Amino acid sequence: MSGVIEARGLTKTFHDRTVALKDLHLHVQRGTVYGLIGRNGSGKTTALRLLLGLLKADCGEALVLGWDFWVAPRAIRRRVAYVCQGQSLPEGTNLEQFSWRLGRYNEQWDADYARQTAARWSLPWRRPLGCLSSGQQR
Repeated sequence: MSGVIEARGLTKTFHDRTVALKDLHLHVQRGTVYGLIGRNGSGKTTALRLLLGLLKADCGEALVLGWDFWVAPRAIRRRVAYVCQGQSLPEGTNLEQFSWRLGRYNEQWDADYARQTAARWSLPWRRPLGCLSSGQQR
């Protein structure tokens, strides 16, 4: 593999047995503009989450800048940006998990300060974000 983004046989099935992605092969060269296009539910977001190390693949290989982002050091992960389509938060994730994810990408992230801020605003640290009111989510 020698592209900037590489996937070989990337597969992800969720706990409810939904096959979100099956056997994805992808090779994107440096300097290329590439778009993932497909129907809703076809695995585009899952593929990005796997490539960024936010999900663990069932099988296959995902590399960005030559690294598996599940184990890549922060110095490598911070070189990559992901701009999502919407501004929604991951509903099944709680503040504690979300803080952990942010810390994986930002070496200056202060999890203790995040916890203190949540407490100051009476935000439940372990309640799923989707269960928070709109105001609490903001």
